[in-house]
Amino acid sequence: MTFQDLISSFPEAVDANKVEAMKRFFVLLVENNAATNLTRIDEEKEAVVKHFYDSLAVTRLLKIEGKVADIGSGAGFPGIVLAIAFPSTHFWLVESNGKKCRFLHLAVENLGLRNVSIVNARAENLRDKEAFDIAIARAVSDLRILSELVAPILKIGGHFVAMKGRNVEPELEGAKRALREMNLALEKEDRFLLPEEMGERDNLLFVKTKKNSRKYPRDYAEIKRNPL
Repeated sequence: MTFQDLISSFPEAVDANKVEAMKRFFVLLVENNAATNLTRIDEEKEAVVKHFYDSLAVTRLLKIEGKVADIGSGAGFPGIVLAIAFPSTHFWLVESNGKKCRFLHLAVENLGLRNVSIVNARAENLRDKEAFDIAIARAVSDLRILSELVAPILKIGGHFVAMKGRNVEPELEGAKRALREMNLALEKEDRFLLPEEMGERDNLLFVKTKKNSRKYPRDYAEIKRNPL
């Protein structure tokens, strides 16, 4: 699979100009990878599938609009990719690692992205309670922990996309109490195979049904020590 193939895979999100921007982003990623340890994937074909296609796959679940938070953005997947694809939507890339944040700033500046804000902080320390329409977390943590980190920043009726790999059922089953406590209801599930037989993905879409208790989120040490 090539960058050009992303146009036919996601015609409503990607065009030729956006493909060029994604190629430039990939070049920046490779150039800065050794110093910052951004990704283990630096071969183009694999990156197109496992980073770019995978990031765009969330568009199969919902329309990307409003105020969007990418929790644990890392090297900018899916946040930077989605920001390129949806220039009219504003993205907040939340990342606690300072080196990765510096790379995100570099990417945003080089790509001329005016719809991105970078937040060097942990998700539980965000002050924007009930402010976001969408929150996305890609391979960040267990759902019991993620639900408490993400739900408080979502508006009522807002959506949370948990981007997961294969065999997510045990994790989902184990998170029932946490999801119920955080007022997150599973709305859709998108299980699919990546192109080129590069793996299975399972993306989960939750909707926030009502306000969260003010006691959430707890301190991260407590969340990790005693998940819901």
